[in-house]
Amino acid sequence: MGRHLVRLTTLLVTAVGLALAGSVTPQPAVALALAPVTITLTSTGSHSLDAGQRVTVSGTTSANLRGRKVRLQRLTGSRWVDLTTTTVSSTRSFTLSVRMTRAGAGQRLRVFAPATRTTRAGQRSAGRYDVFGWYFLIDRSPVEGSVQEGSYGVNGTTYANSVALARVNGLGDGPATAQYDLSRDCTRFRATVGMSDSASSTAVWKLDVLADDLPLWSRTNLRIGASHAVDLDIESGLRLRLNGARTDGGSGHLVLGDARIRCAF
Repeated sequence: MGRHLVRLTTLLVTAVGLALAGSVTPQPAVALALAPVTITLTSTGSHSLDAGQRVTVSGTTSANLRGRKVRLQRLTGSRWVDLTTTTVSSTRSFTLSVRMTRAGAGQRLRVFAPATRTTRAGQRSAGRYDVFGWYFLIDRSPVEGSVQEGSYGVNGTTYANSVALARVNGLGDGPATAQYDLSRDCTRFRATVGMSDSASSTAVWKLDVLADDLPLWSRTNLRIGASHAVDLDIESGLRLRLNGARTDGGSGHLVLGDARIRCAF
């Protein structure tokens, strides 16, 4: 009888224990909170530069980024693309430097620190950069008027990327004009102006260069055997206007040798 009672008691205790065990809800593992990071920029360099020049961005970080990688990125479409990477020093400082090869206005850059097992991702905007390039006018069609394009000799020098003004339709003595869209994204215009070496020795022309309605450069009595270097400020201009006309003598082209504009298109 006593043995049966002990056995019954053991079975009851076991059953109660199993029931209690089944009623306990398993607890999830506690995730460790990721530490925040900070990035402070101390220098972002010039925000207006020519293609081929370098952008250099320097700064400091929070202590938990020592020895970690930070990246300089550019927004391309909807994606941030890495330009260069460096390691944060033991003193929490960093310098990122990259040569900007693509011209364009308002290029957005940032410094980015990827997340790790113990830290969150972090970022800091470096701002917008206008990267300027030089564009030959022969690579951009006039929005009004017309020019001839190609290689021309002026005062004994050949300019391979030139535009040339001629009389309207090659007939009469009307003006020869052309206008180029600047989109208010350009800062300078350069060319070597003169009569084509193949022009008549008696040809005489004049030329006016304007940004919108603002006169920038004017020269009369343009003849064969002379050339004039032109370097003009066209900042904020919407249209570059070239107004030429024959004033005397025979036929020939008025040439703007290697005519080019500095823009951040």
